[in-house]
Amino acid sequence: MRGVRAAVVLVLAATVAGIAAAAPVAPTASETRATALVAQVTVPGQAGAATAQLSAPPTASGGGAFAYPADGSALRVGASTATTTAQPGTSSSAEGSIRALAVSAFAGEVVAESVTVRAGAAAGAAGATGDAGTSAITGLVVLGQPVTPSGNVQLPLADWGTLDVLGSTRTTSDSPRSADSAVTGLRIRLITEHAGLPAGTELVVGVATARAVAAAAPTPSTTPPRNVDGAPRTPGKPTATPGLRSTPPPRPSPSAPREPGRSIPGAPPEVVQAAPEVTARLTRGGYVFPVFGSAAFGNTFGAFRADVAGKWHHGEDLVAPYGTPLLAVADGTLFSVGWNDIGGWRPWLRDAGGHEVHYARPSAW
Repeated sequence: MRGVRAAVVLVLAATVAGIAAAAPVAPTASETRATALVAQVTVPGQAGAATAQLSAPPTASGGGAFAYPADGSALRVGASTATTTAQPGTSSSAEGSIRALAVSAFAGEVVAESVTVRAGAAAGAAGATGDAGTSAITGLVVLGQPVTPSGNVQLPLADWGTLDVLGSTRTTSDSPRSADSAVTGLRIRLITEHAGLPAGTELVVGVATARAVAAAAPTPSTTPPRNVDGAPRTPGKPTATPGLRSTPPPRPSPSAPREPGRSIPGAPPEVVQAAPEVTARLTRGGYVFPVFGSAAFGNTFGAFRADVAGKWHHGEDLVAPYGTPLLAVADGTLFSVGWNDIGGWRPWLRDAGGHEVHYARPSAW
């Protein structure tokens, strides 16, 4: 928390998204981008097949069944969903995710109940993170034997091929400040002819890539920065530390302006869901991390933002899989719940010390 009346905004990006092209396209070094592809078959000298590739920014979504050839004897996916989302800028984030169900290759020689892969990345002026930690495969059976998947493992398929399981890579860079994340899922390569397909044939289920690059901040304005409520913000002024204050600060008036744009209270029933049973321990400072699970994080507090008061970012961007539970950072009161033009569906939390935390763009309540 950044002071007596500081309002900290936690931007929690969920996956949404439309469809784009057909085989994974690696982002260039200077762009923030996410891609996702559910299934692909590549056959030397022959026409293969693939599901449509998704690409963002801004967002894209798709999915469905897949079979190659038409009878699915080489590769079949019973159902799938895929999403991508990306936001470039001085605070950038990207995520690609795939879930494929009822996967079967070569008439059951390799099967999986589900293949779930996710690649996330976030980058800001002070840090960058690439994350592929939530990818998983369930019910994997290879040549009749159950297999417990683990990352970056290659298994032999008798004398005719190899199977790569959950391959993943993550990299970060300081110049430019950026992060990359990539996963695959399942990849079968034929080293000799098998089931009517020639050596060199490759079958893939999964694949997601994400790259986030923090753009250079614009030249600072000569206009003095202001707080969320419009009051002047004094550069270099010391801020109070939570837990060291003898008396709590006065609570701001409930009618005081706290965010730009139009705000509407409440939420429609379709975005209200049962809260999961999760708990988290307080940190030594008295607060918990607001995402219960894996999340990519780029430190973007204070970065340029043209659409908010003072033109600077009042919070942090956290990128996590769609549906990841969110936590209250401390005991407190939800004093404003509803929709905002910039923050989307968002609640405001006020803790016992008077500090306010704004959760922007969660996918559900």
